[in-house]
Amino acid sequence: MRSCALFPVASLAVAVTVSACAAKTAGPSTVSGTAGLSTFPSHVMSIAAVDETGRLVRGAIGGDARFSLALAKGHTYKLAAVTDTGTVPIVFPRASGKLDVTFALKTNGARVSLGMVRYLSAAPAGGFRVLSTQVALSAADAQGSQGGDCADCVTDDQQTSCESGSGGGSEGESVSSSDVNDKAEQADPAQEMAVGDQNAPDQVDGCDSQEGDNVQQEGEH
Repeated sequence: MRSCALFPVASLAVAVTVSACAAKTAGPSTVSGTAGLSTFPSHVMSIAAVDETGRLVRGAIGGDARFSLALAKGHTYKLAAVTDTGTVPIVFPRASGKLDVTFALKTNGARVSLGMVRYLSAAPAGGFRVLSTQVALSAADAQGSQGGDCADCVTDDQQTSCESGSGGGSEGESVSSSDVNDKAEQADPAQEMAVGDQNAPDQVDGCDSQEGDNVQQEGEH
């Protein structure tokens, strides 16, 4: 019997997947999270990102189970947990019901947090509940979470926010992350997968939009 505590209630009450951008000279964007090691049936050795050209970036699993990947802009990425028996794709449930396995990274200097990434042998029969951080949980939702209904919930940010990096920390361009990438590759819901309790936007954009054409070349291969 599958545990009803895959996605803790506490994770639903915090701001999630906020992409804060550094100064105009920012380098590659960072995708980070914590591997739920005990949920995987085999040992997790690293988290890997592969872009559309086949270029591979690996992030080691630290002693605290955290990982971090530095990714260049201008590419579409797939993420996977690399175990001693193979790879498990990391998927991104969307409010539309899609299970994306890719996201587009169109900026430098973004920081995307996946939260706790846990293993599932298949998607839940009823699908995932994708909760917007801009919508407060109702009393019924909160009670359902305590009862286990939200074991299949994923929190989803609605904006990628940026800072100018010039001391004042003012907000820059905001971009909706709700199903804007129509070309995202989809996962097979009947196959094993890993899911973060914090969703990555399907398109990460806007952080270096004012830097000009010279910066557009940085970090690209």
